[in-house]
Amino acid sequence: MSIKQSTRPPVWYPEPDAKEIGNRIRVLMECRGMSPADLSRATGIPYGTIDGYLSGRRLPILRNLVAIAQVLKVQSIDVLLFGKPRSQWHRMKRET
Repeated sequence: MSIKQSTRPPVWYPEPDAKEIGNRIRVLMECRGMSPADLSRATGIPYGTIDGYLSGRRLPILRNLVAIAQVLKVQSIDVLLFGKPRSQWHRMKRET
């Protein structure tokens, strides 16, 4: 007998929002004086894909999130996904 495991994330883990991720990337780019073309060149991600992220039309795949986080000098992709590192996010959720 096999136990079926859920493929859904835990209830307490929010779904990434493409528009919010795009806004976070844009703010970090502006803080570092980067344009979308600069980010595209630095990460190797096509300009059209970067534009899709910034406009909220696309969710970044993991490989691209890691590349963007490295170029923008972000400590964790969780900052791009949820606005704060996972350690801080979990602590906040336990308090509520």
